Amino acid sequence: MKESSKGLKRILNKEIKYFLITLLSIITIAACSGIKKIDNNRLIVKIQNKYLLDSLEYGEIIYKSPAMDTLVLKEKDKRFLWFHFGIYNQPQDIKQLQGHTIESYKAINDSVIPFDSKHNKEGTYYLEGYIEETILLHNYYNTGDMRKISNLVKVSKKIIVVDK
Repeated sequence: MKESSKGLKRILNKEIKYFLITLLSIITIAACSGIKKIDNNRLIVKIQNKYLLDSLEYGEIIYKSPAMDTLVLKEKDKRFLWFHFGIYNQPQDIKQLQGHTIESYKAINDSVIPFDSKHNKEGTYYLEGYIEETILLHNYYNTGDMRKISNLVKVSKKIIVVDK
């Protein structure tokens, strides 16, 4: 009787461990990579709604990464933050934008990305782009391998280009 209860406990312990590992894996994958929707207080796009024709307009993206709420980067760890965008006639999704954006700007600190843009035709357009965040955790695994966490965050802003 004692051996059968010990065997049952071992089986239950293995099933619980398997369940927890599977659950943590799913949560980690969902939380640490891919395309995400971001709360308004984590992403602020500062740019004029109206552009002057052929005038260079300055803007700023302020992005507070949810990943950085829980991660503490060590000395050898790296984080890269970029804003890739273009001005289009209609809204675009991230798949359409990847590899087809016109301009890219790098963050000047952990959350601010200044950028500029201009357009040479009057009308209503869309500043469409995405923030690309990549975090490299050095020696994350016991083997000494690095872990890469990537996030893409969509940015969209309707603009009107007018002549002076």
